[in-house]
Amino acid sequence: VVLVKRGHAPMAGTWSLPGGAIELGEPARAALAREILEETGLIVSSWAGHVYSVRADAPEMEWSMRCEVHLADEYSGDMTFTDPDGIVVDAAYVAPHAIAEHMAMSRVWVREPLEAWVAERWPVGEVRAFHYLVHGTGPDDFSVERIA
Repeated sequence: VVLVKRGHAPMAGTWSLPGGAIELGEPARAALAREILEETGLIVSSWAGHVYSVRADAPEMEWSMRCEVHLADEYSGDMTFTDPDGIVVDAAYVAPHAIAEHMAMSRVWVREPLEAWVAERWPVGEVRAFHYLVHGTGPDDFSVERIA
């Protein structure tokens, strides 16, 4: 599994899957391929499909995050982390048995779905949804409740 290490607060030092924001009018897989290239140097040429979706809502902090995770089928290139946004400071291939260790400090909505998929490996296209409600007033003062 390819993971990237974040270099900016509030998630500095945590690992996650590569990804980012979709630009206006950009298809989800095109955005994901662009983000993977920017953050890792890898070029995805084929997708196996959609694996899971994540939604986290923090009404008291006035933000909401939605994420689709897709499994790459074919890729090429050499791993680099020359992220033009300066968000990624490291990238690595991580063996499935080492995912939990790498993800230990990551937000629960990032860590839990990936750990579940690595443990269960449900079929591509059998998309699972993870929904979290974040209670609190800031990045250092919150609790998370999984609601779906």
